This record gives sequence, C-alpha cells and structure tokens, in this order.
Amino acid sequence: MTQEYWNIPKPSDDFLTAQGTNLTVLVDHADNALVWGLGASDLTAFAGVFIALLALVISLRQEIISRKHNILSVKPLLSFERIRNFGEDTEGMQKTYTLELINKGLGVAKINDVHFYADGKFIYGGGRKASLHGYADVDVRLLIIRNLKLPIDTDIRKTTLGNTDYLAPNEKKTILSLRLSLASSEEFLSLIEKIKFIIEYEDLYGNKMPKVNI
Repeated sequence: MTQEYWNIPKPSDDFLTAQGTNLTVLVDHADNALVWGLGASDLTAFAGVFIALLALVISLRQEIISRKHNILSVKPLLSFERIRNFGEDTEGMQKTYTLELINKGLGVAKINDVHFYADGKFIYGGGRKASLHGYADVDVRLLIIRNLKLPIDTDIRKTTLGNTDYLAPNEKKTILSLRLSLASSEEFLSLIEKIKFIIEYEDLYGNKMPKVNI
C-alpha cells in the first residue's frame, strides 16, 4: 500500500523564524559556556591576567639575574702575600719579612675589622688594643717586640687598617714589615709563623665576605 506525503502541510514562516531563533540562542549558549561553565568573556579576562602575571614573573626573574650579576661584578676577594728575604745564614745578616694584603676580586673591599696576634697573644682588633704593664695607650711596635721577644731596635713598619679603609681591585697594601738580624733561617721562619692576621670585610652592597687570615 502506497502512502502519499504530498498533502503534508508546509511549516509556516513564523514557525521557521522561531526555530531559527532558538537554534541561534542554543549556539550562542554553547559558545558562551566553553570550559568549566565559563563564558568566552571570562576566559578572555583570565587569559589577560595570566599573561600579565607571566610577564611579571619574567621581569622579576630578569631582575634577580641582573642583581646577581651586579653583585658578582663588584665582589672583592682579599688574600695575603708574603715576601721573605732570607739573606745569608750569617751573624748580623738582615732578613726581611713583608706581609701584604691584596684585593684580587672585581669589586672594592670595605675593611670592617682587623685582628692581629703575635705568638698567640692579642695585639689589636675589634676596636681594642692590648695593654703593656697596665698602660693602654701603647705603640703597637712595642707590643710586637714584647710578644715575639725581639730586640728593642728591631725595624718594624706597619699599616693599621680600620673600618674606614677600602681596597680597590688589584690594590695592594703592606700591613707589616720586619727587618731582623738573625743568623738562622729556621729561626726566622719560626718567628714569622707566629704572626697572625684575621681580616673581616664586605662588598659595596654590604654583603659580608668570608674572613681571610694568615
């Protein structure tokens, strides 16, 4: 049996318009609820915030790298250099010992404190100086002679470093020089090994550097 559909009524224009409107609304709703129930405008806003935060993180990282580079570029490095002239092992022959402090770093070193010991005995440091027979205002030279048991006429030259001193890169400063009349080189070496300095310093950013000692 054959069915005929030619007599099915044609949808009205109003019906088609209504259905088209509903479809448009459905598409718009699907478009506005893309992810986790968030609309396109929300996603755009979040994307803008994310990009701004990412730019901030990159900027901070570059600032940290730049600061580390600047610190390294002004980092000082102090070390001691010892100059020993033994001369000849002859009675009366003078032997010299010079102790120098040199900045081998890239930046300026600010000296914070210097501690000086002779034969394990305190000479000066930390804003203090050792006394001699109850007298506080004693020349450092006399303290060195007493502690090292040197002849009174020993030629001693020194440079006292303080917390206002600076050493530029490659700058060198003699902090102690001794001229002795000793017959034995062994005696001379034993004597200078009793001399000890400890230097506290920092860079221009105020970062404390490891103490250097001899």
